[in-house]
Amino acid sequence: MKAQRLFLNWVCIVLAIAPLPGAVKKARYTLVLADPPLMRFEAEAQQKGNLTRTASIDHRSRIAAAQNTLARVLADRKIHMTGSVSGVLNAIFVSAEEGSAAELAGLPGVVAVSEDLPYKRQMVKAVDLHKVSQAWQSVGGEASAGAGVKIAVLDSGIDHQHAAFQDPSLTMPAGFPRCRAADCAFTNGKVIAARSYVDKLIYSALDNTRPDDESPRDRVGHGTAIAMVAAGVGHLSPLGRISGVAPKAQLGNYKIFGSPGVNDTAFNSAVLPALEDAVNDGMDIAVLSFGRPAVWAPANRGATCDLGANLPCDPLADAVENASARMLVVVAAGNDGDLGTNSAFALNSIQTPGSAPSALTVGATTNSQRYRIPVRVSGNVPASLQTIQSVFGNGPRPDAALRAPLRDAGAILGLSHERVKQVMTSRSAPAR
Repeated sequence: MKAQRLFLNWVCIVLAIAPLPGAVKKARYTLVLADPPLMRFEAEAQQKGNLTRTASIDHRSRIAAAQNTLARVLADRKIHMTGSVSGVLNAIFVSAEEGSAAELAGLPGVVAVSEDLPYKRQMVKAVDLHKVSQAWQSVGGEASAGAGVKIAVLDSGIDHQHAAFQDPSLTMPAGFPRCRAADCAFTNGKVIAARSYVDKLIYSALDNTRPDDESPRDRVGHGTAIAMVAAGVGHLSPLGRISGVAPKAQLGNYKIFGSPGVNDTAFNSAVLPALEDAVNDGMDIAVLSFGRPAVWAPANRGATCDLGANLPCDPLADAVENASARMLVVVAAGNDGDLGTNSAFALNSIQTPGSAPSALTVGATTNSQRYRIPVRVSGNVPASLQTIQSVFGNGPRPDAALRAPLRDAGAILGLSHERVKQVMTSRSAPAR
């Protein structure tokens, strides 16, 4: 009986994770509606000098009415709506049958449909080449750097218990914390907003997830690292003292990536509501350390991508552009610049949404200094072999010089000196 129960348990697990035969494949889509988003409407009206509170309210009402009409149609057709935005973009997000973009484009009020591709986190490599300590002197020193500034981090969450986010001198601003009741435990005087959008990444309750995945808790570490670089409080790390660039700034945690291996990519349905909330929460800066290859140039609109007049070909880059009218949006340039000039990716390595014209898009910085390890060979050897320069690999480095007898590789392998020379020459010859 015990063996039978064990077998049935394994069967249940397999059935739970395996797709059913003939199951409908789902895809994620962004449905853009006709009216311009509220932030663009207000920015253009302000430029013309005719922005009024009544006009803003009326425009917001028009957007809401059109979105409500579309939401009812989606419900009637059993199309799952995962969310919506109206400030940075006028759009509704859905999960629908794969290949149904044409059908979705025919729904009332929809003027553009784009299938959502995943955004991946960008790696963080911080080096002290930015003269941060010198910059602090212009604002009164490290103790004042970032004071009064609120930075939103759209990432995998922030570990508010980390030493980098403990500052008793900081107090919660008026109107904060910004969070759901259950999520306010993830805030303190340093981390003043805690919001999670991971539920937008999950199609249904049957999808794989992890315990606590939908909370603002960082289950990856990437968001905590980004927040540390931006505004971490000075503290002792295993490698010595470390500090963020603006240690007195306060942080907003807008979690758009979930558990590793489960929800570790994000989509518009999570990214755009997070960006819109960051604007509405009054954040001064938003940090977006993620992206995907840019298919369209920033200026591509309308007929370029078979859309109506002035509609954006890249909804996320357009949303970042709209948000930039209210805050500074800092975006990672991408992770492909180091692939070399012969790589198609490296030739166009600025990813979206870093392609947005008003975004502050930041590329990687590397130290031009290269640490080499010399190998000195004593004895009766040619001068060219007496000192050999080599580069450290990724393995452990020796604490002190290593000394060992030199062996003849040819003798060990049973090869003649001439054969070893031929092999080494062929390995080092340039490809033709």
